[in-house]
Amino acid sequence: MKGIFLVLNRTKIKFSYFILYMSYFFIFFANTAFASKLLYKKYNVSQGLLQSQIKSIVQDEEGGMWFGTVSGLSYYNGKHFINYKDPPYPRSSVLDLFRDSNGHIWVATVGEGVYVLKNGKIFRHYTKSDGLPSLRINRIMEKNGYIWLGTGNGIVIIKDSIIDIIDSSDGLPDARVNSIVFDGEDNLWVGTVSGIYVMKDSKFIYPYNRFRNKLFVHYLLRTKDGRILAATRYGIWIFNKGAVAHLGPPRIPSAFITHMVEGPHGSIYFTTDRGLIKLYKNHIFHYKLENLYLNYIYVDREQNIWIGTRGGGLLKLQNEAFTHYTLEDGLPDPAVISIKALGDTTLLIGTNKGMALKSGEKIRVFALQDGLPDMRVTSFSPLSKNRIFVGTWKGIVIYEKGRLYHNRLTRLVGNLRVNCMEIMGDTLFLGTPSGLHFVSLTTKKQGTILKGKHDVTFITRDSKNNALLFIADGNVYSWREGIIQKLNPAGYHQDLVYTTILTNDTAIYAGTESGFFVIKGNKITKLGEKDGLSDFYVVALLDDKKGNIWIGTNRGINRFSGKDVRIYNSTNGFTGEELITPQSISLDSQGNIWFGAFTGLFSYNPELEFVDTVPPYTKITRIEINSNPVQITKKFLKLPGSRSSVKIEFVGLSFKDETDVTYSYRLLGYSDEWTKPSKENEITFINLKPGNYTFQVKSYNREGIPSRNVATYSFFIPAPLWQRPYFQVLSFMVFLLLLYALTQMRVKWVKRNEEKFKRMVREKTRELEQKSYELEQLAITDPLTGLYNRRHLNDKIKMEIERSKRYRRKFSYLMIDVDGFKQINDTFGHTAGDDVLRIIAKIIKDHIREADFAARYGGDEFVILLPETSLKGALALAERIRSTVERTVFGLNEIEFSTTVSIGVFTYDKQEIETPEELLRIIDWALYRAKIMGKNRVEVVKHKFH
Repeated sequence: MKGIFLVLNRTKIKFSYFILYMSYFFIFFANTAFASKLLYKKYNVSQGLLQSQIKSIVQDEEGGMWFGTVSGLSYYNGKHFINYKDPPYPRSSVLDLFRDSNGHIWVATVGEGVYVLKNGKIFRHYTKSDGLPSLRINRIMEKNGYIWLGTGNGIVIIKDSIIDIIDSSDGLPDARVNSIVFDGEDNLWVGTVSGIYVMKDSKFIYPYNRFRNKLFVHYLLRTKDGRILAATRYGIWIFNKGAVAHLGPPRIPSAFITHMVEGPHGSIYFTTDRGLIKLYKNHIFHYKLENLYLNYIYVDREQNIWIGTRGGGLLKLQNEAFTHYTLEDGLPDPAVISIKALGDTTLLIGTNKGMALKSGEKIRVFALQDGLPDMRVTSFSPLSKNRIFVGTWKGIVIYEKGRLYHNRLTRLVGNLRVNCMEIMGDTLFLGTPSGLHFVSLTTKKQGTILKGKHDVTFITRDSKNNALLFIADGNVYSWREGIIQKLNPAGYHQDLVYTTILTNDTAIYAGTESGFFVIKGNKITKLGEKDGLSDFYVVALLDDKKGNIWIGTNRGINRFSGKDVRIYNSTNGFTGEELITPQSISLDSQGNIWFGAFTGLFSYNPELEFVDTVPPYTKITRIEINSNPVQITKKFLKLPGSRSSVKIEFVGLSFKDETDVTYSYRLLGYSDEWTKPSKENEITFINLKPGNYTFQVKSYNREGIPSRNVATYSFFIPAPLWQRPYFQVLSFMVFLLLLYALTQMRVKWVKRNEEKFKRMVREKTRELEQKSYELEQLAITDPLTGLYNRRHLNDKIKMEIERSKRYRRKFSYLMIDVDGFKQINDTFGHTAGDDVLRIIAKIIKDHIREADFAARYGGDEFVILLPETSLKGALALAERIRSTVERTVFGLNEIEFSTTVSIGVFTYDKQEIETPEELLRIIDWALYRAKIMGKNRVEVVKHKFH
């Protein structure tokens, strides 16, 4: 068998041992799978990583991630990378990182020995002067409190600064040690440049005395079930209970295995020079990961898998529950529009470019030459375990045991375009753009249930009510015993466009273009984006038989548990984003869910879904006082004063998705209330009152689990000098000494300021009189035109009537009205009307004498009072004003227009007029005459009183 080798000892191997080996091998490596796509997050130099070649990884006690590169150390807290590349930190390549039982980080280097970090600071540094046989440290491990180092010249054991060495003088065949591990019987396994050796009873032997080799071993791993695995340049070697198995090409893409780790759910991961290999449940999976050369792999406490590459930076796998299949894996087209998982491991896949049969990890494509009526495969409906109806745009065909064929029934259907199918009883129902068709499986009778051009896009069975449910033109219909009934499952939502519907023993679930509905009896619950759904447009629904409803939308998929919604999209495993049809989702017999999207086929394995139950660790990372950073090691800080600003930055160490970590904080001394969790990881306090303060912050991971600690920091703001007791006593004494001097000075000050005060009173009086005059003018002036207002006009008329009676003098009175003013407002707007009134007011001012009185009577009417003026003089003035207005061109925004005025004239000459109202009534009559006589004229009223 190519790629599989059994290394025998120098003598003949017993037949029973051969049987044991072969049984073990075929059980463990029964299947090989090639899954080309895994979702991962990539970190590189542009994001702050020190170097793009990662040789080792470890997580510290707090949860921070340390990365060994070819030029030093890099630390990541979920927000920022902090690089340590200058002394006293190592500057050479870091080959291994290890956290011991005390929480110290051991750093293995190529030429600088081994460093020990405590709380991120260099604690110890071991070199040749301390007894190391070599400065090249390849591997670090701990056993019973002893630190074991695999070096370039033997094995080093360190305990309380005491160093012991195992090398060739102790019988070690090769002192170039790359890896060390203890098996379940406390035997030391040593991986070297030339092979694997086991120390038993202080002697080094080949494994089990049966395995002799010349392997270049990179890494040794002991699994939880006791197996010893060796990663070599010649594949993977597995030692288990006396049996030895080897895995190499062609079952894996590369024999160059650089590192390995035991991951979640019993899986084992191997890094190679050609991607990632995973062994899981007797299956081998290969992930190309951009064909990167992988150096190292590590599983953190949240079961995140970190991978160090050679030149490609750092990778973090995000959700292995999803596997992505594309054209590279054999699909005929990336857009998957229909899926049907059969009872075994077989999956039928419909695309726009043919049908695919996925059996295990093999994909076979069916096209026209294989019997498909049309390349656009829209739906599947099982007739039996082995016979499946396949719906296309040109009729249906039967799939059975790897072949497609027609029978009488499929020929009856003809070239009908099929959107969806469902079998109920002995009848096959076909959803088409021209209605719901049926064909009897026994009598071959066929017909149409819903007549007319109705586009039927989805069919399902309501087994509880023994009815058929289907969606046509966005409406839901029920068919039972030959009766069709239009339904409205979501009650009062009459305008919904339905896309899919699902029923089970507990509820009806409806997907629409505007949300997801759950109907339980008379209770209807709607879920949309504000309720946590990734998108309101629902494409497909599926019941996973575990209490969850899966909702496929235009933007990701959602798992609805009945209480809450969990979204899967490109950030946590599902990169398909958008499902295509209601038929593009299916559940297989293993509990895996399959999704069809525009970018390929996706499978979801719930066994590989890891819910993050590990609480994060909250850490304060930076403190600034007045924009100047201070040492965080000071747990109590005295600030300069109350005007100081305090900026605090913090992180929650949780790496399932760093962007989903939220924070809640409070400042004791200011408020005892915790803030509502948010993603903001910094806060600035300013203008705090003097006193003692303690800042507290906690974080929450993606699942809402709070941190296992509350990070705190205390600071003190001293009171200003003037609030301190000793300063207040001193100030009181000084006050008493100054009081006498101030008293003496006061007499002089009072006298000196008495005259000043009198001057100020006089000046203030004049100011008040001036302001009073200005206010009076404002009260009697029209704000738009600057003329006097009607209120002041009445007072003026009374005075003039009294003066005329007393001295028997004449006075004249003019009332002016703008012709067509309403039309100006309607045509050009009120702004133009206001400009007309201002211009006419200016014309009036320009034509009257200083002794005359002009006022705006109201709206578009003006009044002029002319003392000592005869009728002849009044008529002359009126005519001048009328003609001036007539010649004036008005304009607004480059639009020009003209207007005219009508004027009424009245001269008071010994008439018995007592009140302004009588005078205004008479002049109003004159104005009325001017209006009815054709406008743009002057009219006079000659009226005598007896």
